[in-house]
Amino acid sequence: DMLEVVITKVNGEDDPVTTNNSMNQPFIALTSAPLKTVLIEEGTGTWCQFCPHGAVGIETITSDHPDDVIAIAVHNGPTQAPDPMDFGTYDSELFDQVGASGYPFAGVDRTLELNPFAANLELAYQVIKTVNAPVSLTMDAVLDDSGMITVDVSADVFAAALDGDHRFSVV
Repeated sequence: DMLEVVITKVNGEDDPVTTNNSMNQPFIALTSAPLKTVLIEEGTGTWCQFCPHGAVGIETITSDHPDDVIAIAVHNGPTQAPDPMDFGTYDSELFDQVGASGYPFAGVDRTLELNPFAANLELAYQVIKTVNAPVSLTMDAVLDDSGMITVDVSADVFAAALDGDHRFSVV
């Protein structure tokens, strides 16, 4: 849907410049606003001498906002310094998606890349938290005796019309 805004008066007076008085903007109408959870994915590695401050930043942000932050440490293990927790495919895709330039880095909701100092993460949290979430997710996971995990995920959609390609990711 498109929202059209037209301005006819500025400060109570007719606007002498009428060429910039209207605008169309796409919008999504929400029936309610579900709790927004902020995803923070930290690119890190056991080999990385600069990465401990990222671990402190992640610990701080999850302690300060335990109900609405999901934080994931994504390890990288370069050939010259293998990391026993390396998750190369996830790491390389995240690195490319957020436009990271080095380690450590944090991807916030996969739209913002920053150095994961606690203060940076808090500022990003405050900005991203204000973005309305068009869906609310629920999840149930069961680990059986053989080590198989079954995950059931569902979404309640709060948008009148939700366009685009939307997918579930389970990490």
